[in-house]
Amino acid sequence: MKNSVVVGLDIGTTKIACFVGTQNEHGKIEIISMGKSESLGVVRGDVRNIDRTVESIMTAVTEAQSRVPGQLNIRSVYVGIAGQHIKSIQHSGLITRKDAEALIRQIDIDALIDDMYKLVMKPGEEIISVFPQEYIIDNDPGFKDPIGVPGTRLESNCHIITGNVTAVRNIKKCVEMANLEVKEIILEPIASSHAVLSDEEKDKLEKENGIDSVDDEYYDIELDSEKSSNGNIPDGQLVNLLDPDGNQTKNKLNPLAAKDYNDMVKTAYDETDGKIEIKVSQGYRPLGSREEGCGKGFTQWCAWIKYKSGKGNRAAKPGTSNHGKGSAIDVKNCRRGSKVHTWLVDNASRFNFKPLSSEPWHWDHSSSN
Repeated sequence: MKNSVVVGLDIGTTKIACFVGTQNEHGKIEIISMGKSESLGVVRGDVRNIDRTVESIMTAVTEAQSRVPGQLNIRSVYVGIAGQHIKSIQHSGLITRKDAEALIRQIDIDALIDDMYKLVMKPGEEIISVFPQEYIIDNDPGFKDPIGVPGTRLESNCHIITGNVTAVRNIKKCVEMANLEVKEIILEPIASSHAVLSDEEKDKLEKENGIDSVDDEYYDIELDSEKSSNGNIPDGQLVNLLDPDGNQTKNKLNPLAAKDYNDMVKTAYDETDGKIEIKVSQGYRPLGSREEGCGKGFTQWCAWIKYKSGKGNRAAKPGTSNHGKGSAIDVKNCRRGSKVHTWLVDNASRFNFKPLSSEPWHWDHSSSN
């Protein structure tokens, strides 16, 4: 092929996908081929079987090559990474330039970023990516792009993505054993944002939310009892629950319950090698109103009306439900005696959840007391 190609490799839990693209005249990547295969050796983003993962990678790459007319020989790839071992931290960096009149160049920014990679991390963790979010030149903040600006002191507030050393090493090893060079390892949510969001949209999201990280800061929210009541908890005082792959779901709980729930989901999956996947049909349940009924989703009033009319399960009187405190969950596929129910009966107390005897799917967190 005359044009150089860019190849992305997505190593996921259910499939491995290889995408081949070329850059058009507008600087955008156009996909020209793709290949995929079943992921045989990966669990929740972690490589558990290197040989089977290598086999899956080679299958996906071979399929992508075969779909392009002529000869395409894929030799290097950009690899996406995700999983619950991924964390993030904020850190500021600084370099001092000798000539205050010289304009800042890309080499200065590269030096600042390279310096961030020298940070000492916790044992077992390594830095995957560094994202400068704002530059400060001679104590003057607010620069998105400092190139072309004179100054001596160049600082940056950086968002740093870290991952488990072993998990990252195993992914690199699998790719290299498939006779491919790893050009760069990229956090998959970041790669997705570059693919579908404009610069303006990314700036807006960054200002409003920052970049989500599932560390202790994720749960650093205080419930304000003066501004909330059963079924009327502001969205900012609730925390999203995570699925077994570490992705956010639409369901939420109060911070204490959410942290214990997310730890419980991860533990169940890890201790059973993926055989137990705890998923929730509903966590926090807003109050709603009698007049609205079920017109605005499954509120406490909706549940009560269904129960009283004989069309739904037993429900607490509106304003008294532990769902309204963000401290109760309804678990999917949790029939009495099922694998999920049995695991919860044996282990949920470790995470401060207890069952409701009349409803095997309903579990209350200790924060409801």
